[in-house]
Amino acid sequence: MPARLRQILLTVGLAALSFFAVYEIFLFVISWNNLDVKDVQVFCADAAVKSEVARMVGNVRWGNILLLDLSRIRSRIESYPWVKETRLRKVFPGSVKIEVTPRVPVALLQGDGLVPIDGERVELGRAVREDYPGLPVLFDTGGFREDRRDKLDLAWSCLADLSAAEKADVEILDLSDPNDVILKFRSDPTRLKLGDGLFARKIAFYRENRARLANESGPPEFADLRITDRIYFVPAGSIKRGQGITQPDKERR
Repeated sequence: MPARLRQILLTVGLAALSFFAVYEIFLFVISWNNLDVKDVQVFCADAAVKSEVARMVGNVRWGNILLLDLSRIRSRIESYPWVKETRLRKVFPGSVKIEVTPRVPVALLQGDGLVPIDGERVELGRAVREDYPGLPVLFDTGGFREDRRDKLDLAWSCLADLSAAEKADVEILDLSDPNDVILKFRSDPTRLKLGDGLFARKIAFYRENRARLANESGPPEFADLRITDRIYFVPAGSIKRGQGITQPDKERR
C-alpha cells in the first residue's frame, strides 16, 4: 500500500476515533446524574408572586442542566400576569436560580368589578377594595368599553402631574369623558373637574381658594376648574340625587 494512502487512512481513522470518543463523552455527560437539576431557588420581593411562581415550576421535569431550555421556563413563568420580568441562571452542577420582578398595581380599574392595573396597563385579575385601600379607582360610566386608551392616557397624565402626597390621596378618577377627568381626594369631599391638562396647577389654585369658598357658601360639592385660574362651583347639598351637573351655580376668579 502506498505510503500516501496509508497516511490518509490513518488520518481518517484517527478523526473517526476522535469523533466517537467525543460522542461517548457527550452521551455520558448528558446522562450523568450529577448534572441533573436538583435545586431550584425563586427570588421575588412579592411573597404571593414568589409562592405562585414556585408552584408553577414545582412540577417541571428539569433533567440535565446542559439540556435545559431556559427560554421555555421563562415563557411559562411570564404567562402569569403578576410577573413583569424573569431572569434565570444555571448554577453548575445542578441548580437553577429564578429572579422574578413582580408587577406593581398603581390603580384599580372599575368595570364589572375592580381590577388592579399596573403602570404598563396590564390587568392583574379581580380584587376587592379592601385589598388595595391606598390605590385610586379609575371609573367610567361606560365601563371603559369605549375610548379606553384615551381615558387611561388621561388618567396616567393626571397622576403623573401630581406630587407623591397628592397621588397617594387620590380616591377616584372619573374618566367618563375622555377629554375631562373628575378627581376626588380622600381628604376632601369636593369633586374637581380638571379638563385634560395642567392638573397640579388647577388643584393648587382650588386649594388656595378652598377656605374662602367654604366660608362663603359651605364646602363645595363640585368645582369646575377647566378654565385656568377660574372656579365654577356648586355648594354642598345643591345637587339633586340622580341628576348630573349641567350649569355651574357660582363663579369665583
